[in-house]
Amino acid sequence: MSVDRSRDWLPQYLKDIVPALLAHMHHPLALGDNAAGASGIGAPGDPATVETARAAARRTVLAVGEKGLRHLNSCLTEAYGSDEAVVRAEALKMAAVFCRETPTEFAEMLPLMMREVLKLFADQDAAVLKAALDAMKAFEERFGKEELAEHVDFIRQTINNLVSKLKHQRGGCALPVGSDGQPLLPGLCQKKGLAPFLGMLQHALHRGPQRQEAALMYADLVRLTDQASLRPFLIKITGPLIRGVGDRFQSKVKVGILRALSLVLDKGGTKLKPFLPQLHTTFVKNLHDDSAAVRTDAAAALGKLVGITTRVDPLVKDLCSNVANTAGGGEEVEEVRATILAALSDVLLQVGHKVKPKSLQLAWDTLSDARGEADQSSRVSVAEGLALCARNSSDEQFLERVQDLVHEGAGIRDMPQWRLRHGVALEVAAVAQHCSGRLQAAATAQIAKVAVGALKDDNVMVQTAAATALMHLVEDDSAGISPALAGTILDAVSPLVVPTSNKDLLRTACHAVRLSALSSPQAAVKRLAVLVPSLYTISAKHTANDVRVAAQQALASALQIHSEPSVLAAYLDSVKPAFKNELSRFVTQTLSTLPL
Repeated sequence: MSVDRSRDWLPQYLKDIVPALLAHMHHPLALGDNAAGASGIGAPGDPATVETARAAARRTVLAVGEKGLRHLNSCLTEAYGSDEAVVRAEALKMAAVFCRETPTEFAEMLPLMMREVLKLFADQDAAVLKAALDAMKAFEERFGKEELAEHVDFIRQTINNLVSKLKHQRGGCALPVGSDGQPLLPGLCQKKGLAPFLGMLQHALHRGPQRQEAALMYADLVRLTDQASLRPFLIKITGPLIRGVGDRFQSKVKVGILRALSLVLDKGGTKLKPFLPQLHTTFVKNLHDDSAAVRTDAAAALGKLVGITTRVDPLVKDLCSNVANTAGGGEEVEEVRATILAALSDVLLQVGHKVKPKSLQLAWDTLSDARGEADQSSRVSVAEGLALCARNSSDEQFLERVQDLVHEGAGIRDMPQWRLRHGVALEVAAVAQHCSGRLQAAATAQIAKVAVGALKDDNVMVQTAAATALMHLVEDDSAGISPALAGTILDAVSPLVVPTSNKDLLRTACHAVRLSALSSPQAAVKRLAVLVPSLYTISAKHTANDVRVAAQQALASALQIHSEPSVLAAYLDSVKPAFKNELSRFVTQTLSTLPL
């Protein structure tokens, strides 16, 4: 009987034929002794029987016409769900044979067939994974990257749905995880596991209507592939992404590309060194983009780039030049300038120790000229950058720069513009945070004096920055905080620990109290009469949860709840009975349960 005639009657019998053929393809180890007693076209598992069954399966699937497509896909889908790995693998091989050799057009069925095959990319059996990969290659060979590019969004959603389902199972994640703790898709983590996807993604990114989806899928595939399996494809992935982000695409497309490149940097590391100059140029260029999301992602990617580059001075010089070129612009330029300043600060934070003195001086001069910026985030970046320049300077230059800051801070109350005062307070806080290990006792006291003075400012942002500086000073024991200085800090921040204070200021002041009490318990004990009533009121009644927690931690530290019970007992003996009972209950129910 001819193949053409069989296409008319075959569909109704596929549900019987396909399972029967698959049953005779079992490996002997899969069936064990039961294979010998099987009936049919020979013993299942026998090599000759397997090859005979495969040949019959090939003839069967190639005899399927348009009317039998859904029946065939249904039979194969059922086989994909078999408990026997060999059945799943052989069903995938049947799908690959059909795809490569059938004369029947099945473009309309392509999404359904790909969906079922992609589900087996999460299989735990190596033979099944290999067969699933080959089936995807067969789809690519049959339809080409151009036609598959039209299905990028569908393929991406199928993969994401699969990963999400397995990641959030009741018994925990059913997928393997990488070194970063993120799930991996086994089908991608095999030799050439990414190969069937890259051609259509490159076409979709540069020519297709699904550019954004292609960019996002690049990121998804990189995230779901382990480093070893990704390494052979780094060039094929990175090159098109760099070219794509340089084109005039919509901001959503650029964001997707930048996030994909960021992930490639995470997993590719030093293997991407040939691309570092291009990536440098690409990321810095996108710091000027009109879209805030693009600028943010470009800055984040640049921060990862500096971790693997060996030549940071050109990058520092480039960023300094961009800062200078954006001075005096309008509102849009200010936003761009803020992103560039943040990027410069981040570079100095990560690799400031690699920057040569000449480039470090250029960064210091550039940031000094940017003091008093109208944008708040820019003022923060400038302060952070200046502190990091100081931290990475020579001993002599470090002392000089700290003294310059102390001298400037001494006149903070005479500065007419609050932005300048805020900038100085931020610089003091940044030095306290980043340079505490290099500050000598005398310099620490001077920095604290400047911060205490700034606490008296009438602008809450200046006050908060000053309180942050004091908090950082007592945060690091190497800063050399003496009991006397701890007492000075407690005296300075205590007036701020009242329920009516600004929330951010109050939370920071509570942190400063807690750290001061931990650094010098006796200094806190001497001031319990002032600290405890306010801290208790805030701990019990403040509407903001983060402020309540900060106050509770400060109160527990001041009363030495976990280390010296006698302090609490002595304080309770000194207060009125009503407050004594109230505070005792609060200590038992709340403070004693706080972690050490």
